[in-house]
Amino acid sequence: MTTQPGNASPLGPSAHGNGYNFAVYVDGATQVNLCLYSRSGELLHTLPMQRSESVWHLTIIGGAPDLIYCFEVERAEIKQQLCDPFAKNLNLLAEWRKRKAWPAPVAAPANAVFDWSDDRRPMIALPDMVIYEAHVKGLTIELPGIPEAERGRYRGAAHAAVISHLKRLGVTTLELLPVHAKTEDAFLLAKGLTNYWGYNTLNYFSPESEYATDDAVTEFKTMVKALHAAGIEVILDVVYNHTGEGPQSAPAVSYRGLADSTYYTTDENGAYLDYTHCGNSLNTDETLVRLLIHESLRYWADEMHVDGFRFDLAPTLFRKRDIVTFDHELHHMIVNDPVLSSLKLIVEPWDLGPDGYQRGRFPQPYLEWNDVFRDASRQFWKGERPAAELAALMVHRGRPVINFVTCHDGFTLLDLVSYEQKRNVANGEDNRDGSNHNHSFNCGIEGETPDVQIRARRKKLRKNLLATLIFSQDIPMLLAGDEMGNTQFGNNNAYCQDNEISWLKWANREEDMIEFVAECLRLRRQLHKATHPAVIEAPANAARAFGIWFDRYCLLMNSASENVLFSVPGSAMREVLHTGRQIHHETVSDIYLLTAQSVVLLLRNEN
Repeated sequence: MTTQPGNASPLGPSAHGNGYNFAVYVDGATQVNLCLYSRSGELLHTLPMQRSESVWHLTIIGGAPDLIYCFEVERAEIKQQLCDPFAKNLNLLAEWRKRKAWPAPVAAPANAVFDWSDDRRPMIALPDMVIYEAHVKGLTIELPGIPEAERGRYRGAAHAAVISHLKRLGVTTLELLPVHAKTEDAFLLAKGLTNYWGYNTLNYFSPESEYATDDAVTEFKTMVKALHAAGIEVILDVVYNHTGEGPQSAPAVSYRGLADSTYYTTDENGAYLDYTHCGNSLNTDETLVRLLIHESLRYWADEMHVDGFRFDLAPTLFRKRDIVTFDHELHHMIVNDPVLSSLKLIVEPWDLGPDGYQRGRFPQPYLEWNDVFRDASRQFWKGERPAAELAALMVHRGRPVINFVTCHDGFTLLDLVSYEQKRNVANGEDNRDGSNHNHSFNCGIEGETPDVQIRARRKKLRKNLLATLIFSQDIPMLLAGDEMGNTQFGNNNAYCQDNEISWLKWANREEDMIEFVAECLRLRRQLHKATHPAVIEAPANAARAFGIWFDRYCLLMNSASENVLFSVPGSAMREVLHTGRQIHHETVSDIYLLTAQSVVLLLRNEN
């Protein structure tokens, strides 16, 4: 192995003839060295790099493709070993975390050639999308029929058992919680917990190796290819608003040790500005940060074949300090990119900074999460929201949005109708964490109960909420497990629970609920052929009921505790769905008695 002066661009590792070029941006260093390790952790070489302004670079001739490396940065006689932000494969990261013996995270520079064959993006049209939000590990760690070694991993998510379940439901798009390589919080490790959700990114190019049996890159691609072959899209939840390095008091792992004031937003005194309550915010005013984000997005689109992204706390990405603006260089880079602009770009349209609530303000082509629909649906079925408000949201005719009733952050659907108080003691924060404003309702008893009547009422309410979501005009997002009665035992902030609290409990799945969701999604495909759905007003004395005409279909909803007599003029109709009982097959004309706290779907006879 020999070395020679490298190239200052591109940043990160890149193939160079019969070797590899390494380039890294560093502020204020007196020397930067490239440290090469064996896979067992033995330091093999410490090689001085050369500088071109703030970029240090070196080319290795004849190096093995599985070299493991990190950068050693020297400042005023202080040396730090740091991870490359542009590394493409932190394949041993999970193993190193277990050993707790490595000086710093290090990475392999090259990916193996992968046979994509005739892989094609499904390109699901927006009106046809049905999103299923899931965690790679939690989805399959307890799923029978998957080999033990593949459970909780990328290979598990690509298994026929998962694909069969998604196809049975009618899901078109699998949205995965963060899969970027992550760090662990010291305060969680001290309590015996981990950052399960993964909103703690270490590297924006490398798939988290905890979810792999061998090579994370290859196994992630294999997962995407299998899902695409089944016609299912893959969208990644991405966290470009902050990194896993946390506040300035935490140890430097990568970005902070390389170029602290370049990567992170600071005030005039050099203190971090925090728009996410995670201790730091990436500074997208800086060209380097925009380059990092743009190259990461293109890498996952081009190299990993993903179909889109869900941007966590998205306003932070488009901030000029305390001002959120879409006349922002990063926004222009994304929407003017011919590849990225053609993908599904979903935003969580709020952060925790000044003027952070930006719902309704994101320009095309972004699709916003719709928390107004979430709250309106919950409050309507709880009896706290007028019918007219929910009806207007269900026939929304503006730009498409992502409707949801539950998501990873909060109660599961079963817990939403079983708990009025969160149960987060296991998180180790004296139940202070997690939202206190859930609009939840326990149906008379807090938590689990053997009471048959209360369990039946809860199931009916779950069906009502699922039908409300699925029959709305916008894009529905289901939380994984809601279709089968999954519980987190009242924990509404299970971000640190890598255990039975968070994992889907397949052994306890409710087959009738799965069938109900599948039937609703089948009927949705018929309803959404309607050209101009119209709201049907309830009788004057029924403020908690309404209906919607979908051409041949009539959807009726009643959250009141009394029956409502609806006028449904026209030809004879018959029930095709009822959330409170078995459907009746006889036809009805002119009037229909809508039972209390129920959703009914009627179909007009063709003859």
